[in-house]
Amino acid sequence: MDQSAGQLVWAKSSVDAYGCVNSWLPLWQHLDDTAAVAARLWDEWLPVQVRHRVSAGLDGSDSAARCLLTFLAGVHDVGKATPAFAVQVPVLADQMVLSGLAVPRLLPEERRRLPHSVAGEVLLERWLRQRHGWSRETASELGVVVGGHHGVPPSKSTILRALDHPELFGSGPWEEVQVALIERAARRTGADLQLAPWRDMALPQSVQITLTAVVIVADWIASDSELFPLSALGDQPRESAEQRAARAWTELELPRPWHATDTGLSPDELVRSRFGWGEAAVARPVQHAAVEEARVMDVPGLLVIEAPMGEGKTEAALLATEILVARSGAGGCFVALPTQATTDAMFDRVLDWLGRVPDAVIAADAQSTSGHRATSVTLAHGKASLNSTFRELRTPSTPQQIGLDEEGAPLWAHTGRDTLGSLDGVVHRWMTGRKKGPLADFVVGTIDQLLFTGLRARHLALRHLGMARKVVILDEIHSFDAYMNTYLQSALEWLGAHGVTVIMLSATLPSSLREELVAAYRRGMAPPEPGGVDRPARIDWASRAAALRASISIDAGAGAAASSEPEVFGDYPVLTSLRAGEVRQRTAAPSGRDTEVRLEIAPDDLDALVAMLREALSDGGCALVVRNTVARAQQTAQTLTEVFGQDVRLVHSRFIGHHRMVNDAWLRQTFGAPGKGRERPHRAIVVGTQVVEQSLDVDFDVLITDLAPTDLLLQRIGRLHRHERGPGESLRPSSLRQARCVVVGVPDWSSAPPELDRGGRAVYGEHVLLRAAALVIECVGAHGVVHLPQDIAPWVQRAYAHGPLGPDSWQEAMAVARQEADRVIASKRERASVFRLAPPRAAGVPVLGWIEGSIGEADDTVAGQAQVRDADQSIEVLVLQRDNDGQLRLLDGVPGFGNDLVDPERAPDPALARAIAGSALRIGGWLVRGTGADRLISALEKNYFAAWQRDPLLSERLVLVLDPTGMSQVGDTLFKYDPVHGLEMSRAT
Repeated sequence: MDQSAGQLVWAKSSVDAYGCVNSWLPLWQHLDDTAAVAARLWDEWLPVQVRHRVSAGLDGSDSAARCLLTFLAGVHDVGKATPAFAVQVPVLADQMVLSGLAVPRLLPEERRRLPHSVAGEVLLERWLRQRHGWSRETASELGVVVGGHHGVPPSKSTILRALDHPELFGSGPWEEVQVALIERAARRTGADLQLAPWRDMALPQSVQITLTAVVIVADWIASDSELFPLSALGDQPRESAEQRAARAWTELELPRPWHATDTGLSPDELVRSRFGWGEAAVARPVQHAAVEEARVMDVPGLLVIEAPMGEGKTEAALLATEILVARSGAGGCFVALPTQATTDAMFDRVLDWLGRVPDAVIAADAQSTSGHRATSVTLAHGKASLNSTFRELRTPSTPQQIGLDEEGAPLWAHTGRDTLGSLDGVVHRWMTGRKKGPLADFVVGTIDQLLFTGLRARHLALRHLGMARKVVILDEIHSFDAYMNTYLQSALEWLGAHGVTVIMLSATLPSSLREELVAAYRRGMAPPEPGGVDRPARIDWASRAAALRASISIDAGAGAAASSEPEVFGDYPVLTSLRAGEVRQRTAAPSGRDTEVRLEIAPDDLDALVAMLREALSDGGCALVVRNTVARAQQTAQTLTEVFGQDVRLVHSRFIGHHRMVNDAWLRQTFGAPGKGRERPHRAIVVGTQVVEQSLDVDFDVLITDLAPTDLLLQRIGRLHRHERGPGESLRPSSLRQARCVVVGVPDWSSAPPELDRGGRAVYGEHVLLRAAALVIECVGAHGVVHLPQDIAPWVQRAYAHGPLGPDSWQEAMAVARQEADRVIASKRERASVFRLAPPRAAGVPVLGWIEGSIGEADDTVAGQAQVRDADQSIEVLVLQRDNDGQLRLLDGVPGFGNDLVDPERAPDPALARAIAGSALRIGGWLVRGTGADRLISALEKNYFAAWQRDPLLSERLVLVLDPTGMSQVGDTLFKYDPVHGLEMSRAT
């Protein structure tokens, strides 16, 4: 930059140990650095899918899109060339005053009226309009990227308030510097030659968001003084921005995006090579269909796979992902699951698959000598740091800690790696934390991570960029309530707008829900036209669903002709996709296993349950008893233990994290697929809650379950005879070679309609339980047999259709229950809309005020999850115990730390902090309703350990301290905990 006042405008500074400014960076250099980083991100980090989407928003030119990105990065901080910013560092401001730039004395509250991001937006738009004839709205399409580079695009009112204070922008020499900086960036990036053709552009909102996110990433990298050193006070940088960026890029080691290739292998060859199933393995029909459909469906597009439990849907989705990434140019995938426990299990499965998939970049790189290259991975949920696999991936090869990430976890000078086949799995030091973690190529996380993309929150653009880089897999999509589905539909609209291919999986998906989700994705793919109405105030969902059903065609295989027949509920498994923009369905043959389940009903009585299990297990066998509430499961387990002793084991959600992990591992190893775990016990009774009904590959001989909504009831039935045990089930006890399910939890089956258990009503509502009861009674009264998988689709569709179910004498009560259910659903949707992100608007409409009224930061904490989940209120506590000497200890059964001493007066080392954090559980139910939560929090706050507040895993955590007997009275509540029963709660007498 020429010698002028502009050289003295500062961007960054640092101070020495005495608080004196000792180094700085001129603004022009930071802008050049950021533009150079943006160019690197475009060339070497952004996958083809993102680059093509941005290019399509212009004239389809990759070079023009790159030019636009680097120009925006090169002017993103031009708002720092204002008195409002310069005044913050007096010694630097004084130099500017001497050069002719007036810097008035401003109080902090005056200066804050003009954030530099807002100033930058105003200055860029003013330059585009006054010097290049752009319209206000078109200029705002670029200005909003600059205005939003700190995570919140300004609203119109924010900009208008800033314009009320022209003195904060500066005048005369200030205006000359501001224009000079913008024009310099335009010349350096080539944007000066594009301004005329860009004058009439209409950028899609998704592209505006992507550009904002990439500018944020470029700014963060260029702001790292370790990568881009500051200069001594008074000196100018001696290297060019390109030299600085080249060195920083080498040190940063951001992995290139993953680039799969469709090898053309048959489905059978793929399952053998990707999952280690052996040379004799063959793909199941649904896996065949998924691979074939992935090769012909629209990209970007949507694929919904509905198939029975245990049919290999996850493997089908991963095989399809490999093909869809190759076709779309995506750079990885995101896999979302309902819970942290299922997410942890999936993380290992995805890493194993990833290590077996060849990388097209390696295959095409003749200079590759190792056959390995890095790809970034992360585990995304609030307890990820407790996952041993994830922790090992974060461990550096050279343990040199250089700081802490935004979550307080160690930041290392080198990445942690685990060699995975042809790839190195890298938890990259830069891609950690809630903001940057989603940018990794491969993310396995809870569904909250996706729902957050539909939530108005700071730095939302980064979450959108994280998803825009990938193919997205959503598992167990039937398991979300109306509140979560509101956010899910919003997220799907934006995934459609970003051109992200989505795969959704379910065994028990109501067709009405499938239609709503498909419609949401299609709306995002085709946002409103400019000048039209963005969205009707009210959507007629019934008419929309009917129209969608009419547009669906069904075929029996890849080459079948389209049919105009309506959807047949009995066709199952079924795959739904988009082809040529239209919704199309194809069926897959069942895998060949037909599980015939004898269905019965029985009184809700513990004595009857004991008698039933005595008879059923007289020759041995493995039984599963599922209750709808923890308290009911605990009571049941206690009664059964008195009779069956050590054969009984209890699993539910109210164990500390360490004990839950032990329980989950024991379930999978003991009752999983033959040959993949420990020897199956001669006799066993597992009493559990909803934790056993999905995403666990477990297999039992007989099931006794509380009545549950039809889809969840079928999920529970799916735990029966999941794996073949000998020819004709010969390895099971002779009396249990036919699967048997007994439905209980109804005090009186003979009433009209049946009386329902109070706990079940509280959890699920009366409407869905009565419809499930009607189907159960109908089946028991007819033939008493459920066939899996044939009956899954008909049962689910009838349960969630609007037609009547059950005898005439039930209908009045069921109509009342439906009205209440509709009211609850409407209430959930209304509450979810408070912070729900607006849908994509027409191309050319700036994203001004895009997240106005946001909730702040969305994160993985319990509070963060509460923003997108409508679960009953709960409070998370850490559970510790005092021994007879009054010393604080971990509970028994904590791996590596069982019963170890904990010093509340000293900050624990990282390993012990993780062990303490893993001792958390959630308290919910009657105890926290109304004012109960406030009373409990107040009572627990006495266990405040000041030394722990410096640890990010432990700060501000509530601690429940048990006495040596495992009990604690908090207010009028008595808590009791042990590793066998978990936490029990009762009113103190």
